[in-house]
Amino acid sequence: MHLKVDNLNNRYIINTFYYKKNRGSIEGLYTCIWDRDKSGPFASQFTEFGDSLRDEAKRSGLLRFAFDNYFIRQVIVKKTAASLLAAEDYTSDTRGSNNALEPVRLPV
Repeated sequence: MHLKVDNLNNRYIINTFYYKKNRGSIEGLYTCIWDRDKSGPFASQFTEFGDSLRDEAKRSGLLRFAFDNYFIRQVIVKKTAASLLAAEDYTSDTRGSNNALEPVRLPV
């Protein structure tokens, strides 16, 4: 889960990847925009990831596992109240005797 404070619009932006079942694969992104002045939700939405996006995001393996190692790293709020989300794949690969984390950027 990632929380971003939007001081310009007096809102909180909450983003998280969601699962439809326990121990399942990531199905998509849930976003809730909380209005600080009204003390209630301004908007909320579930966005399910399609196969074309999963294909761009995966390194190898099945499409349904494409986002299982992704983490939300940054949310940028624009003056127009729009926001950008950056997520990275933190999968470790073993090459020789070297263990390293290799971030992969999700195409925008």
